[in-house]
Amino acid sequence: MLLDQNEKTLFFKLWFALLEYVNETHNIIPQFGKLALGKVNVPFKDLAKVRNALWNNPGWADDFLAKYDNDEFTNEERAIIVSWRKHHIHGRFIVYKHLTNHSVLMPFEGKPAFYCVHGLMEPLADVLRYPTPLLATTTLLPFKGRIVWDGVATTPDISFGPGYRAIFHELYNNAKRQSGIVKTLPPRRARRKTGQPECPEGDGGSI
Repeated sequence: MLLDQNEKTLFFKLWFALLEYVNETHNIIPQFGKLALGKVNVPFKDLAKVRNALWNNPGWADDFLAKYDNDEFTNEERAIIVSWRKHHIHGRFIVYKHLTNHSVLMPFEGKPAFYCVHGLMEPLADVLRYPTPLLATTTLLPFKGRIVWDGVATTPDISFGPGYRAIFHELYNNAKRQSGIVKTLPPRRARRKTGQPECPEGDGGSI
């Protein structure tokens, strides 16, 4: 499920303000373009470089809030940025599959876990136009009770053969049976009733 118009406006207001602050304060990309909803005058590689610098130094989000410790942002908006700093997951992911209302992603390294990830302005299936499963570097963020991505993803030219696909499928089925599919950050620990998936799969296709 994509963000509605009000959610889009809020997300990109906060996200773009944070990226512009990071770049201006730490001089990552000279002559960084202006970021605005529907008009991003910044090369993708520059946007990715600033994004990576931020998540390599998540405390910069606190510095951002300290600088604007006035009426610039509401308490709700400040809480969203704090939640990004505390609960973001940045790294390489297996984009396992696209479903009707979300995509399913699994971290490439570490303990297996599968996340329901929602699109921002368009489905991930329309942005990552490669057959699944595929490898992508991106960031998962909590937003309005869901998991979204940060709008920046890189996809190396790597494909997975039948052996890997079978492993991913087994891990996915095990996750559904044991811990459930994660749909919030931080994950909710409430016990699920048998037969009720934590994240409904829908009927397949693009999200």
